[in-house]
Amino acid sequence: MHNRSFGSLANLLDSFIPASEPVTRDPVDSKPRTPPPDDLIEKPLPLAPELSIGGSTLVDEPRLSAAPPAAKPISKRTHALLELLSSERAYASDLALIRDIHIPLALGEQTPFPITPPQSSSSSERTLSTASSSSSGSALGPPMTRADTRIIFSNVAELAVFSDGFTERLEAALGCVLEGGSGEDYVGEVFIDMIPRMEPIYKAYITRT
Repeated sequence: MHNRSFGSLANLLDSFIPASEPVTRDPVDSKPRTPPPDDLIEKPLPLAPELSIGGSTLVDEPRLSAAPPAAKPISKRTHALLELLSSERAYASDLALIRDIHIPLALGEQTPFPITPPQSSSSSERTLSTASSSSSGSALGPPMTRADTRIIFSNVAELAVFSDGFTERLEAALGCVLEGGSGEDYVGEVFIDMIPRMEPIYKAYITRT
């Protein structure tokens, strides 16, 4: 009787379980998986933005070093001519300074133009100092007599006039040697033409000093 009742109980349980849905158990107790965060997902790197100015796109190009153009070499003759003109200009300027500033101050006279020298010029500073001391002592008479100025300065005024004209002749004779000039230089002709005027005035200056 026990065997019969156990068999009927088993048949009763089987009747409650559908045959089409067998009971199975997953060997691993799985849980619903959450997707990984976005920052862990591998994404392609963004492309470098292209810079644009005025509608044009800048593209990296190899930088070329823009070296300054080399100075054009000059000949020894050209260098000597430029040095000659530069020295004659400076010499004429110094003679004009003596004629227009120092000689009038030595005689106690007013200079033909006001003395406003640049602060960076040491020679002009010395001239200004001489002018101020001469003006302060004008009440006592001129620093030098005319005889003294003739002995000390000799014919500097005549040399200054000659030097001004000689410098102008040199500038014109250099031709294409100077920027903006044209034609070949004829400095030799200028010297030949000026020597008859140069010799007597410089002989007078040398013999008197």
